[in-house]
Amino acid sequence: RVTEARVNPVASRAPLPPGIRIAILAPAAGPQRPALDRARKPPHTTIVDVPDVGRALPDSDVTVVVNGTFDRVNHHCFEELVAQACRSTAGLAGGMVVGPDHAIVAAGLYALSTGVLLNPFAGLQLGTENAPVQMRAVHRVASIAPLLFAVRTARFRSVLGGGIVRPDRLGSICEALVRSAHADGLDVLHTPFAVGTLRAPAPALDRKSTRLNSSHVSES
Repeated sequence: RVTEARVNPVASRAPLPPGIRIAILAPAAGPQRPALDRARKPPHTTIVDVPDVGRALPDSDVTVVVNGTFDRVNHHCFEELVAQACRSTAGLAGGMVVGPDHAIVAAGLYALSTGVLLNPFAGLQLGTENAPVQMRAVHRVASIAPLLFAVRTARFRSVLGGGIVRPDRLGSICEALVRSAHADGLDVLHTPFAVGTLRAPAPALDRKSTRLNSSHVSES
């Protein structure tokens, strides 16, 4: 049984706090810079490349991680991710990731009662008729894929421990952010209103993924 099956939608959209400073962290900023430049970005947004050697987090209020080579993101992608991450009850927020064929790569991860995470919507087409509510509303999930997400920079720094961000660490950092959010009683959110389209087909995420401490998974 998937513990997140009974979805309690959080909201359709959230307002973007005025004057907020945003850093978009992009390990592959070079190849995908055109996609990032074309995307609508709120004021006070900086795009930060993360070279192989890594770098410290820039000064900002919210950090958006774009961990993949995306061809494009939808018009309000970054505004939506940041607004959801800024909710007082949110630990972090992830967006929907699709391949070039519009097949879903990740749309939130859901937990079995054993703590095993599932990626149940992988392979479904974006815009599928009569799609499950999980694909149509902002809601709480057990975890997110480390491909496209936003988090308050102070929380990112706390989990990172003041260290250097490296592209090869973003997966483990995302998992640590999820664990930290659950431990602090905060929501891990998925929003279908922030969509990133990968430039090339992505290796399928395991339908059974990392084990999550079941005591940190709450039912919606």
